[in-house]
Amino acid sequence: MYGVIPNCDPNGPSCPSSGAARATPNDFGFSGSIETAPAWSNTSSRLVFVATNAGSADLYDFTLPASFALMAGGETAEVEPSWSPNGQSVVFTSNRAGPGNTDLFLLTLSGGAVTRLTTAAGSESQPTWTPDGRIIYVETAAGVSKLRWLDPADPATTYPIETGTGNVLRPTATTGN
Repeated sequence: MYGVIPNCDPNGPSCPSSGAARATPNDFGFSGSIETAPAWSNTSSRLVFVATNAGSADLYDFTLPASFALMAGGETAEVEPSWSPNGQSVVFTSNRAGPGNTDLFLLTLSGGAVTRLTTAAGSESQPTWTPDGRIIYVETAAGVSKLRWLDPADPATTYPIETGTGNVLRPTATTGN
């Protein structure tokens, strides 16, 4: 996984002093498979991450101390996961609606239902949750990226976020002024 050293014994000479150790088994995936984009749930000891061990980018649930399971996968790419503030769902980016376009999808953990949230002609990506349960994301159309937000209870209505000039990068929601 991202920031984790494969085959590293935390007490051995080859492991950095951070004490980092591989979380997934050494036989997880294949040579060259990627484990990346970890996102902690703020309500429990769970981590969602992206892994290419099955040949496509899929979401996995890692629960401490050491169990993991496929959350969302298949032949399409499921990437950029972000936990909801209440820890009951995960929003992610996927091309499961068709090639050449990415949309946002919501995975509800109780029952495993996946709901498509966005359907715009451009690509939606880089979702993040606000503390009050809205989703901020980047919408890219005709080479122009803009920030938008939606309420997952009413995803058909989206709202622009004015950012001024410049490139829009990965949004982050924070509390405070």
